[in-house]
Amino acid sequence: MPGLAQRDLGVGVLQVVVDADRAGGGVVTLMFDDLSAAAVAVGGRGIELEVAVGEVVSAVTRVLDPDGNAITLVEA
Repeated sequence: MPGLAQRDLGVGVLQVVVDADRAGGGVVTLMFDDLSAAAVAVGGRGIELEVAVGEVVSAVTRVLDPDGNAITLVEA
């Protein structure tokens, strides 16, 4: 896919996609084996995530950083 960089981290996958319409010009997607466990861990740091059933992936959630950059977390 044009504008996509992907890196296998061993415990998940990191994807960065060019998106000129977003603050910072990109979108980050993190893939997890267990998104519910990741949401609990992030919640312990004060970031609330609402995990939903995905159409292409098992589960998905998205959070925006203070600058409006989207970070999407998915369960493969």
